[in-house]
Amino acid sequence: MADLIAQGGRSEERWRRRLPLGEPILLGRSAGDWSVPWDMQISRRHAELFWDGGRLRVRKLPEARNPIFFHGRQVAECQLLPKEHFIIGRTSFLLVEQACHLEGDLPQPIHEHQYSSAELAAVPLRNPDRRMEVLSRLPEVLSEATSEEDMCVRLVGMLLAGLPRAEAAAVAVLAETSPSDPVEESGRDASRPSQTEILSATLPTSFSDAALQAIYWDQRAVSSAPFRPSRRLIQEAVRRRRSVLHLWRAEGKQTDALFTESLPYDWAFCTPILSESLSPWVIYLAGQSSVAGLADQQPPALELREEIKFTELVASMVGSLRRMRRLERQQAILRQFFSPLVLKRIGTQETPDLLGPQEAEVTVLFCDLRGFSRHSEKQRENLRELLDRVSQALSVMTRHILAEGGVIGDYQGDAALGFWGWPVAWADMVQRTCRAA
Repeated sequence: MADLIAQGGRSEERWRRRLPLGEPILLGRSAGDWSVPWDMQISRRHAELFWDGGRLRVRKLPEARNPIFFHGRQVAECQLLPKEHFIIGRTSFLLVEQACHLEGDLPQPIHEHQYSSAELAAVPLRNPDRRMEVLSRLPEVLSEATSEEDMCVRLVGMLLAGLPRAEAAAVAVLAETSPSDPVEESGRDASRPSQTEILSATLPTSFSDAALQAIYWDQRAVSSAPFRPSRRLIQEAVRRRRSVLHLWRAEGKQTDALFTESLPYDWAFCTPILSESLSPWVIYLAGQSSVAGLADQQPPALELREEIKFTELVASMVGSLRRMRRLERQQAILRQFFSPLVLKRIGTQETPDLLGPQEAEVTVLFCDLRGFSRHSEKQRENLRELLDRVSQALSVMTRHILAEGGVIGDYQGDAALGFWGWPVAWADMVQRTCRAA
């Protein structure tokens, strides 16, 4: 498996993405998941990449304005082997081959520590200017993501930028589980789960390879050795639903050979991201005490509290952003069927079952195209033009139904059905129906 690492002039201008085998990739400043938005010297569509399993072929596109440099020379095309790189503008693109394997049984941590909210609240953030810069840019960077995968990749880069002690960062995406059976509580309807039960149900109580949908990761040092995040640590963070730290190196002792062979880091911590009705994410960060600048006079469990507090702030922001994106998607779906007037009324109602089944007096409008069946027979040799005309007609019907506060009930071929009276009751629903007609 091969990855391409893009690195700009600043530490946060970075991403690492898995190269698909045998598929062309468009690289540019506006190229979807393979965008390099920080470098204005890269054209919107700059190069085409193709990974054949052994070499990465790079071809400059005709619309690209600035050159591609490979081995110090301008090239229109080049082929890269692993550990080679090319440069466009002020961004370097490095080809690496490195696997990611969850480490199961070894090594056993010599220390485990959990962090409560009260404990982290009392921890001051040193170098707050740098931390706040990363936190302030986080919503903008993540909101520009074109997909959940792109958001994970961007998040990994921001974590490495905001946590200089971390040598590796990862985001594990876990499978959703079904909500647990309702538990009776005093003063609460047992048929409706509490907020605690809902959040608990979003994370599996046990962790296995089957629960891991994907893992997005990066590390500062380029290496061909596999990246081995600890399955046990991820499982503990998932089970306890809070940040958990594992240490594999005792105070004042050298790292043993077994540890060095299994994991190149002597500490790691996990922070789960709890988001109701969304697939759970887990942030994983790892580093080495000897190179991370950890003070010798303080145990790593205390010294790393600042990093864990910062990560929990990031996790909270990411959870909020994911919920906001989900609401935006839901709103986009509702806008196809509900008018802005209805959506506004729904948004101001406190009744949670407003969209549930209920008896209501409604007025209904049926619209279709006169003589459509006969006309479609005549136009059977030009179905594309017929489809365009039907789409235009349905757009006109939809626009007038929604403009009068109606709801789109159904589309059937060349016909649209609209109604008034649910979920919002209109005193003048008959007049609204007539105006729409």
